[in-house]
Amino acid sequence: MHGVDGLALRNLLRAKPELCPDHAWHEPYRITPEIEAKIIALPAFQALPKR
Repeated sequence: MHGVDGLALRNLLRAKPELCPDHAWHEPYRITPEIEAKIIALPAFQALPKR
């Protein structure tokens, strides 16, 4: 997503479970356009390492 490191993004999503409230353990994250917009707006997202 937007050139950021996948592991770092996953760790961000785990730290903020309110972003993906329907996420089940060991299942892929389902990121809708609304959720994507919320993630991108986070200052922590801007600080994630790029690939």
